[in-house]
Amino acid sequence: MAFACLVESKQEINSLTRKITILQAATIALSQKINSQLDDEMLSTLGDHMDSEIIEEPDTLIDP
Repeated sequence: MAFACLVESKQEINSLTRKITILQAATIALSQKINSQLDDEMLSTLGDHMDSEIIEEPDTLIDP
């Protein structure tokens, strides 16, 4: 019984791993498609925006 459960779990993990791989490949393909359609001015503006983003600190701090 326990072995069957382990086999089923392993099959589910393998299935999810394949789905993750497919989604990662789709992400790369979509990113390449989007980047190929951007002109130089858009890419420059996007880069400037990414460089200017500020990382905000959390409002609450825990005192030691």
